Amino acid sequence: MTLINGNYTSGSHKVNFDASGLNSGVYVYRIDAVGIDGKTFSSTMKMILNK
Repeated sequence: MTLINGNYTSGSHKVNFDASGLNSGVYVYRIDAVGIDGKTFSSTMKMILNK
């Protein structure tokens, strides 16, 4: 599932995530970004969803 895909200004951004269609459990998510200088950033983390 892709939550957002586009260009954003630098700074903090908030995204609402509707997990109503998902079961409780451990999920893995990844954030990929490219800076204006061309440097790339990628981070993979775990998320625990409890309902």
